[in-house]
Amino acid sequence: MSGPAARRTLSHAQDVYAALKAAGLPDAAVRMVAAQSAFETAGWAGLWEWNLGNITQPIASQAVYQPGNSLPFAKYASIDDGARALVELLTRNYADTIPAAVANDLHRYVLALKAGGYAGDANYDAYEAGMARYMGSLP
Repeated sequence: MSGPAARRTLSHAQDVYAALKAAGLPDAAVRMVAAQSAFETAGWAGLWEWNLGNITQPIASQAVYQPGNSLPFAKYASIDDGARALVELLTRNYADTIPAAVANDLHRYVLALKAGGYAGDANYDAYEAGMARYMGSLP
């Protein structure tokens, strides 16, 4: 770790759903984006500084560091701020994710993440499987 430690901020599905809706996400897309957030944060047990998507922070002086991780992460003041940042990131950099989520097309959603390099050279099949597990367990 090379900066301030991140503060754990726990949440639940209903709070994440409400924040994503407040951020302007269409109702039909909320469950899929929430599943991505849950996958990224181990069901929100690994949620730090309201960063719902483990969004990195390129400005080191504004970053926080999660335990055991050397990546600089963004921090947000509230769950609503974190949801807004995730929705803006998806809309701006991974344009087909939201239409794919509205269509309930998980494979297309993950392909859009992959096309934009969301998780670098990660195993996107495993990413899709992880999201599918959360989609099956979320209300």
